[in-house]
Amino acid sequence: KVSMLVYTLLFSIATIMLSLCGYTGSWYLVISTVSCLYWIRLAIVGFYTIDDKMWARKMFVASIIIITILSLMMSIDFSRA
Repeated sequence: KVSMLVYTLLFSIATIMLSLCGYTGSWYLVISTVSCLYWIRLAIVGFYTIDDKMWARKMFVASIIIITILSLMMSIDFSRA
């Protein structure tokens, strides 16, 4: 669970840095911030859950959805600079 939280935090920093460095636009920043905050919250909730299998399934589904959304947003809202 600790490693999931650490990797989620690192992934979140990397995705937000794309906008801060000028590679993506402001819509990507908004969507990535909201989705990464949800993902981090889900990782923290895992420390207090009783059913680890259900938490792991939620983390897996969330990761698939979030990475797909971020990939789509990256292709739509890129910076042309």
